[in-house]
Amino acid sequence: MVRWFLVIGALVLSSPLTAQTVIPLDRGDSFSHLRTGITLPARIGDLRLDRMTDFGDSQFDISGNYVSRDQEVMATVYIYRAGRSIATERRPPKTPAGPRRRRASHWAAR
Repeated sequence: MVRWFLVIGALVLSSPLTAQTVIPLDRGDSFSHLRTGITLPARIGDLRLDRMTDFGDSQFDISGNYVSRDQEVMATVYIYRAGRSIATERRPPKTPAGPRRRRASHWAAR
């Protein structure tokens, strides 16, 4: 009995927590992510884009899998939200402040 619970528990824990959908991709095609404008090329060096996966239902969190011809080398590129919605956050990046300058009056007082 305990053995069955362990087997069932292992199966439940190994299943994905969200739905995974394969995004249709023609062999030799690149993939353009509509939400960000990022294009994953059909090839990176000797690796070809083999599969695209959507980890939700709206292509916010996706991955592109690249494989070599002999399938000994694989690379995965992830595009994900990192906790924020891309559609609602379109603010320009903050620019770092330059070095602080002393006022002329400070130098004149010495």
